[in-house]
Amino acid sequence: MAAGVLLLAAIPGSAAAQAWIGLMVGDMMSRQQAALQERACMSGTPMPEAEIAEARQPATRVMQAYWATVAAGEPANVGVQFHLDKKSRWTAAGQAPRGMAELSALRDPFAGPDRRLEDISFVRAGDGSSARGQWRLRDIGGRLVGTYVATFGRKLGEWRLSELTLVPRETFVEPLAQYCHKLGDVMPYRLSSTEAIRAGLEKRAVKADAKAKSAETAAAKDSSSKARDKASKAAEAAALRREELAQAVSEAERAKADAESAREAEAAARAAHQAMLDAEKTG
Repeated sequence: MAAGVLLLAAIPGSAAAQAWIGLMVGDMMSRQQAALQERACMSGTPMPEAEIAEARQPATRVMQAYWATVAAGEPANVGVQFHLDKKSRWTAAGQAPRGMAELSALRDPFAGPDRRLEDISFVRAGDGSSARGQWRLRDIGGRLVGTYVATFGRKLGEWRLSELTLVPRETFVEPLAQYCHKLGDVMPYRLSSTEAIRAGLEKRAVKADAKAKSAETAAAKDSSSKARDKASKAAEAAALRREELAQAVSEAERAKADAESAREAEAAARAAHQAMLDAEKTG
């Protein structure tokens, strides 16, 4: 925008005014588009599948390379699988978190012979800046050893780990959900924003109904075409407001239903995990 202002200084009179209007309109459209994209992102709209795969494929290769490096159980340098910066973090139960300076001689407690990685789920942030994945590790008999929860970032076009957490088999791992900028930001936004929109439209609908009723009463006393037209337009506006409100109510209810479904799915997964542990104790 600043460059456009400097350019306008060299343009005379009405041409400059027209150019200025063009710049303003373009800026407004750009801001509106950005706002729409942000709303879609925060509402949980995922990136196109091709762009998700753009992150998933290299992330899977990184995890496979990580496992190949640590599988023998000896101290290993896993720094090459990470973006080595202040955000680098490797965490395992019972151990202090390791930063970028401590990834060159790391022993993975999940390591062991004849173990395999099993891809569970993968999500790329709606803004495209990061991704999150989960991999189970199983032994030769199919018994769960533990779960890797990985966060990936992209620098200079290359996806690598920024965080890796080793979750022991006894600990339940929450299912991944779509996020926009940071984990857990979508559902709270959906619940609050849809309710705020519903509440705002409800007030507008009440006002529109009152205005329509007032215009109808006035038209009953004044049979002029002007009064009838005013009453007709007010009734149309009230109907439109009620339609908008109905859509907003539907969106708010859908958000609540999705939140409840997510809670139920997590509860079911948690119960299944506990059942697995109980079966192994009695088996």
